[in-house]
Amino acid sequence: MISRQMISRLLASLFGTLMVLSASAQGFPNKMVTVMVPYPAGGPSDAVGRLVQVEYEKNLGQKMVIENLGGVSGALGVQKVLAAPADGHYQLLSTPMEASWQLARTLVA
Repeated sequence: MISRQMISRLLASLFGTLMVLSASAQGFPNKMVTVMVPYPAGGPSDAVGRLVQVEYEKNLGQKMVIENLGGVSGALGVQKVLAAPADGHYQLLSTPMEASWQLARTLVA
């Protein structure tokens, strides 16, 4: 059985790896990072975000805020991330399949 701690470490390492790869810009992050969870607070996606928040902050040396915005099967949260500046400080916490489906629906609409 996979423990909660193991999942937390795996996700934290995944986020850390992605952030290192995407942090080629000088001084990133130079302000607080916001992670959009496109579902209401208290659900599994919110729990995952909060599990990795501590490691994320420790590895980046910057505060991270989890923002929940549920509605329209996650499309509201995706739209808010798409409308944010593309500087890497506003990110989406979602599965790849879910993100691509919501992104396609948002772009087509």
